[in-house]
Amino acid sequence: MRLGKFVVGPGLGLAIVASVGVFLWAPRPLDEPSNILAARERAKSPQTPPPLVKPEPQDLLARPLTPAQRDEIERIAEAWRVEREALEAEMQRHSSDLPKRPGSVEGLRTSLQGYSELSARYDRAREDAWRRALTVVEDLP
Repeated sequence: MRLGKFVVGPGLGLAIVASVGVFLWAPRPLDEPSNILAARERAKSPQTPPPLVKPEPQDLLARPLTPAQRDEIERIAEAWRVEREALEAEMQRHSSDLPKRPGSVEGLRTSLQGYSELSARYDRAREDAWRRALTVVEDLP
């Protein structure tokens, strides 16, 4: 059969049928499962870790305690609060005395030395208060 310049024959018909078959039966990418989509969304947004929380004696007051244990832990917690406020005030004074633009890395290191010692002292005092409060509580899980 002739259509203008083109000749339509069995070869062209077979080619059309084959191309339609390939189009209909060829594998297509499947939709992504929702867990993959959710993972991709989470990866797009920056993840910030939860803040570091170090235990303090007053944290134990949420537990069921005997009146004697509660009184002792409240005493330890109050002593820690007073010591913490003093150390934080000293750390604040020290950080406000730091030069705004130290001349060198060594200058920055020496100016921060005192603050680092205060920070270590703060951590030791908090840890000591926590351990004293733990000794009051006998039945920790």
